[in-house]
Amino acid sequence: MSGRPNRDWRGIAGAAGFVLIGAAVLYFSKDFSRLGAVFPRTIGWAMVLFALACILWAWLRPGAGVEAAKGSMLRRAALALAMLGWALLLKVVGFLASGAVAFVLLMLVANYGRWATCRSPPRCSAACTSSFDSGSTCRCPPAR
Repeated sequence: MSGRPNRDWRGIAGAAGFVLIGAAVLYFSKDFSRLGAVFPRTIGWAMVLFALACILWAWLRPGAGVEAAKGSMLRRAALALAMLGWALLLKVVGFLASGAVAFVLLMLVANYGRWATCRSPPRCSAACTSSFDSGSTCRCPPAR
């Protein structure tokens, strides 16, 4: 082993940020009603505990970091933008319209694998879902 351990400093910094966010959630939820504070306090404590566990893991096991994500970073950014757009459009166009648009956008963006080619959507959608991972052409079952 060569001198310094290879620690995941970016992971530690990100987890420390989540500890701060969780602590802020706990602090600001103290003014809520007793029943209204249950959910935010539960999430705040979970954030703090899991982030501390991540820091502890990165500190005690240097070099045991997570592999870099494979796939398109552009699609991941588009996924986040689609979700943000959906949240912003909720009040403007309503839940149903913004939900339908978000559904279509998320279906187009969130598939990181290869699309299957299926020519008869209603009766073969179940058969095509298994072909997303393999990248092969979908074989639809015959009509009854």
